[in-house]
Amino acid sequence: MSSGGTQRWMNRLSCLGLLGPLIAAGCGTTSERAAAPRPVSLAVFARSAPPAPPASAEAGEPAAAGAPAPRPTAPGRTLGAGSSPTPQEPVEQSMAGHLQVGERVIVDSMVGQVNGRPIFADEFFLPIEDQLIAISEQANERQFMVEAAEIVTKELRDVVLNALFLAEAEASLTPEEKIGIRYWFANVAEQVKARSGGSEAEARRRAMLEGTTFEDKLENIKNRELISKLLQEKIYPRVIVSWRDVEREYRRQYDQINPPAKATLARIRLTTTDQADEIEQVGQRLAAGDDFLEVAESIGQPDRGLWQTFQMGEEGLREPQFADEAAQAQVALLREEGDTTEAFELGRSTWWLHVVEIDQPPRRSLYDPDVQRFLADHLRMTRGSEEQDRYIASLLEKGIYDELEAMAQRLVAIAVLRYGP
Repeated sequence: MSSGGTQRWMNRLSCLGLLGPLIAAGCGTTSERAAAPRPVSLAVFARSAPPAPPASAEAGEPAAAGAPAPRPTAPGRTLGAGSSPTPQEPVEQSMAGHLQVGERVIVDSMVGQVNGRPIFADEFFLPIEDQLIAISEQANERQFMVEAAEIVTKELRDVVLNALFLAEAEASLTPEEKIGIRYWFANVAEQVKARSGGSEAEARRRAMLEGTTFEDKLENIKNRELISKLLQEKIYPRVIVSWRDVEREYRRQYDQINPPAKATLARIRLTTTDQADEIEQVGQRLAAGDDFLEVAESIGQPDRGLWQTFQMGEEGLREPQFADEAAQAQVALLREEGDTTEAFELGRSTWWLHVVEIDQPPRRSLYDPDVQRFLADHLRMTRGSEEQDRYIASLLEKGIYDELEAMAQRLVAIAVLRYGP
């Protein structure tokens, strides 16, 4: 894949670009929208034990011994392998009326490969199946396409990157580390068994209840450790935070670390021409030192005159901002708790403002250990994400995988067939 193509995909596949070929395809056949299907005999869908091999090759290939019967995911949809039908809805009843003799259905399909490892549709959809079914129950066909494309694209990115990370991690192991991994892996298996009472049978049963197998569970643990080791070697050493970086970040985040004080104001507002007597009475009571909130309550001001909370700066209140210069001059005089303005006119009203309370959070110095720790952690996280993005870009450049856009289109097409409304 070219560097431009990689960057475009990393920036995220465009929904319209991805869905264009699917919408144009309309109601095409299965073979037009997904990988080539293979014929399946009706015996495959029987609920009883697997049938004996057919007498002739034309009757279809025999099912593998002990393999679970595929099930229909929805009426008229293609079939997924890996789970059995519920007793309340046997396969024969569920299939009745939806499949015709000789009709072909997709049981599974390889949609691409990463570093030689194939990506199969059944395996891919397993973690996101519930999301797609939930969308299908609420969306029409076009909405389902759009939302399914988002889910599929994100999952595909995770699958591809995990595969590339794992391949890189395994390739970076020294011969000594490979030997150590084998011993460590055997120890992990014993630990997992120990958590199940030391019984491998019980460990397998618990893994089955978790929707996996004992072997897959161990493999996932090993893969997580390998990827973690890779990140520690390739990314973390590049994340360096100096004291000067912390100082710069403190200045940049000063207002967040030391938020400004907030002043709660009360207001008395009376109509200048219609309430002249009340205006004179309020002026006299405030001049005499009466409590502002009590005065406001006595003349029927809502909420005892309590108004709003505003930020305070070094120069005093930053708000409210009035176009009237005389009114703004009065606001500028409010600096401390208990300050009250003189009466001022604003439009057709006469106002008084009063500072009820000032909430000043404690100031935090750069030399506060908690502040330093917060800033350093923030810088490490930010730079770690940047380094990881660069490393992912390099993996995508040198990784061997099928065209990502093409894989995504095939997967969305299969999602529409399997789960669509």
